[in-house]
Amino acid sequence: MKIIIIGGKGTAVDIGEQIVSAREQYNADVELLGWAVDDESLGLEIIGYPVLCRPRELAEQYDDPDIKLIFSLYRADRMEERVNLLKSYGITPSRFANFVHPLAYVAKSVVLGVGNVILSHASLFSNIRMGDHNIVYADTTIGHDAKIGSYNFFASPDVGSECVMENGTFLGMNSTIKNGLHIGEYALIGMGSNVVQNVEARQVVFGNPAKPR
Repeated sequence: MKIIIIGGKGTAVDIGEQIVSAREQYNADVELLGWAVDDESLGLEIIGYPVLCRPRELAEQYDDPDIKLIFSLYRADRMEERVNLLKSYGITPSRFANFVHPLAYVAKSVVLGVGNVILSHASLFSNIRMGDHNIVYADTTIGHDAKIGSYNFFASPDVGSECVMENGTFLGMNSTIKNGLHIGEYALIGMGSNVVQNVEARQVVFGNPAKPR
């Protein structure tokens, strides 16, 4: 599988490096082709791989069905904006890849949509249902029977079993979510927060226990 990443710094580069690692260290059948970015200041190459085009040029210039895409332009403070940006590209869902690093654990019973990224040492336990375009960072844990929507960013949290997470949420590093909670769309969970109650849509919570900001 050949992959072009939409994005060219931060998380996008981390994903690119893990794709390279999967191929070079673990003989995974995956290859990083390069990047699709709008930011000309990033230059013509990123970590030795070429900037190929702008995201809106992908469908026309790279219509080979064997070339898959990953979207990586999320920001904690602009999740809804970035989700709408992805939708505006009008790219057919089948063009997007799921990338699971060989050192991640994904239970056999997990069901993934498209465009998901599961980085090394993340753990997805039994009967999880996950939608599209989620980024699950290294060391994230998601408990059994969780229901995850689309466009979520997991920055190494610990998500309890049977949680329900809607779309576009951002879970900060080392945050914890109690079993069975509901996290509304575009909610933001602060770094190191301990969430023990449901979080409403677009709510920002921090602390131990986590409270609305």
